[in-house]
Amino acid sequence: MTFGQVARPRVSWILPFLNEQRELPVALARLESILDLAGVGEFEVILLDSGSQDGSCGIVRDWVSAQQESRGPSHSKLSWVETQVTSLPEGPSLGRALEVLRARGEVSGDWVVILPVDCHLSADAVREFLEWGRSKRSGEDGQSVVGVYFPKEYTPNTRVLSAYAWVQNKVRLRALKLAVWTNAITVHSDAWEQVPPPRVGFLEDVIWVDQLLARFGRGAIHVMRSPLLVSSRRYYPARVLRRIWINGLIMLLFRLRLRTPAQLKLLYRSLG
Repeated sequence: MTFGQVARPRVSWILPFLNEQRELPVALARLESILDLAGVGEFEVILLDSGSQDGSCGIVRDWVSAQQESRGPSHSKLSWVETQVTSLPEGPSLGRALEVLRARGEVSGDWVVILPVDCHLSADAVREFLEWGRSKRSGEDGQSVVGVYFPKEYTPNTRVLSAYAWVQNKVRLRALKLAVWTNAITVHSDAWEQVPPPRVGFLEDVIWVDQLLARFGRGAIHVMRSPLLVSSRRYYPARVLRRIWINGLIMLLFRLRLRTPAQLKLLYRSLG
């Protein structure tokens, strides 16, 4: 269901969720701060539901209505898309939900930002991204940029998570240009059309970035200075070091091609 029709926006903010009634109020409040930075018709927000069974959809419905009432229908295009991919035999995944958006032609922005519910872009990060997008779209070598990623910072933070983020940002992201969902994977509409997100059910972000790099090269990826704040809920209540070890093991097996994504998904679940 879509509320309001405006001209082609500059940026499409996609907020995927599945049974996130506890996290959504805070995430939507953060989206409001992003909308505050937008000019009329510059943004669209797509709230992407994979088939929630809790109160998530009611929260989103009320938020959309309140935003339209307070800002007016012409300020930004707001969409609430129910994909129901949880009902698929192969199970839900963000890649499958994003494919529903592509099939329906729901995404119309020049840039597509995928912002997980438990991630937060500060006002400074949003301004940096918008100013960069308005001024240029070329990398250091003059190549046209089709992908933009944000370094991550965990919150609440610990020394271990701080060191873990430093390694991820310094080596994986800046040196290798490898990103995951929690780097707010952002692509230009050209890349969105030419390289669709995979629908394999696990490690879709990693596989997608590999495909983008294969198609456009590392010179086509720009890394922002401002960090993305990522909730450290993924590392608790399990021990932080164990979670980091599990992540590293899964990635090693994937990179060495010793397991398929389906096998790695089962292993990840078994390790918990």
